[in-house]
Amino acid sequence: MRVIYLINYIRTILVVLICLILKIEGIVKEDLKRNLWYIGSENANLSSLNKNLLKNKCFRNIVCYRIHEKNKVLSVVFRILYPIKQDLEIYGKIGGGLTIYHGHGTVVNLYKAGTNLSVYQGVTIGNKGNGPRSEITPTFGDNVSICANATVIGGIRIGNNVVIGAGSVITKDIPDNCIAYGNPAVVKKR
Repeated sequence: MRVIYLINYIRTILVVLICLILKIEGIVKEDLKRNLWYIGSENANLSSLNKNLLKNKCFRNIVCYRIHEKNKVLSVVFRILYPIKQDLEIYGKIGGGLTIYHGHGTVVNLYKAGTNLSVYQGVTIGNKGNGPRSEITPTFGDNVSICANATVIGGIRIGNNVVIGAGSVITKDIPDNCIAYGNPAVVKKR
């Protein structure tokens, strides 16, 4: 396995250069720190970036999303170096520390999100109707977790420190420091 990691460093160094050119190394490092769990590491360094890019396809999608925000051509180069998950889509303005767990059948189509957004498999975050993105897609605060198979749609606001339970359907605003669960969603203070 060490030989594979060594060979993979060639691709990883190219990704680091792309990140440096686009000046996104800081936000990619924040994302890497939140995704260290996948490889069982505690340090965000070149080695952990190398292992995450090799093993964690959800993390690849996050890095591709960050590159695509700045330069569409270089995002194609990244996708050639590291194929991404086709059933995981990411759109919107998302702060650092994005974590996507398993990512199967996941759509993250939001207007804006703060730092430390956690999304589990099968989640759909999307728009409702036509109009400006700010009015038809959700806005999230900091430290939000959206559990498996939840749906969050419309031009709503999800506050800071919110947990959305598995299978929940969220179509209305949720204030800070709450847990929302069920269909229709029940909101409780934490």
